[in-house]
Amino acid sequence: MFLPSVFEKKESFGSDVADDIAQRVNDACSKKPLESKFKELQDKYKTPQNCKFLCVPKVNLELWHDLPRHTKSKDLGTQEVQKNILKSAQPMVKLFDSVLVAQNERKMVQPSETLPVIGDAITFLGHASFLASLKRREFFKPDIGVAYQSVCSKSNPVTTFLFRDELPKHIKYIGEVNKTAKTTVVRSSLVRRTSDYKSSSNNFKYSQRGRKPFLGSRGHKAHFSEGRPAVRSHPPHSSKELRDKA
Repeated sequence: MFLPSVFEKKESFGSDVADDIAQRVNDACSKKPLESKFKELQDKYKTPQNCKFLCVPKVNLELWHDLPRHTKSKDLGTQEVQKNILKSAQPMVKLFDSVLVAQNERKMVQPSETLPVIGDAITFLGHASFLASLKRREFFKPDIGVAYQSVCSKSNPVTTFLFRDELPKHIKYIGEVNKTAKTTVVRSSLVRRTSDYKSSSNNFKYSQRGRKPFLGSRGHKAHFSEGRPAVRSHPPHSSKELRDKA
């Protein structure tokens, strides 16, 4: 029997755990939790006062104010991941302390008290992994075509693959949706342009019908006989012309 190849790296797995535990682990690592319930869960645990280094270190203000916006944005995203990692440590520290007190007092540790705390720690740790996966997607986004950047959406589930299972099938679907949307937009644009042209043409005709003649602004029309020269309607004002007429 040959030894396993040292060039093939396969992830090893242990024995199965209870289905309820597996469900909680898988959900925590792959889905976004309900904000209201998750906030309530976070508020249950606090960092002990004498464990001051169990925190997300702040950036020194002297440096923070001079950093560019994109650097600040990246750091804030990383802080969120780190905060949830540390949040998973808070219930574990609490449990650690409870077990130590029980040992010193020679008391039994009650599963009903420890199991919920362990479950909450797993939820926090899984959520931290989920946020780290989303952050990794953001790092890839600038190198993905604009038309297909929706694969980086937070709404897409995280599986054993960063961009979900069956990625080629999902990309094909996105391409079809983009093509349909583009066709619809082009048709709508043509209809809108045609409508705008007709409206403009009608408005021009209306303005032509409603426009008053240039020389008839007072409502009088000039009367001319066909084939005859125009005759002045007002009497001559020159005295010489009056004597000549006489």
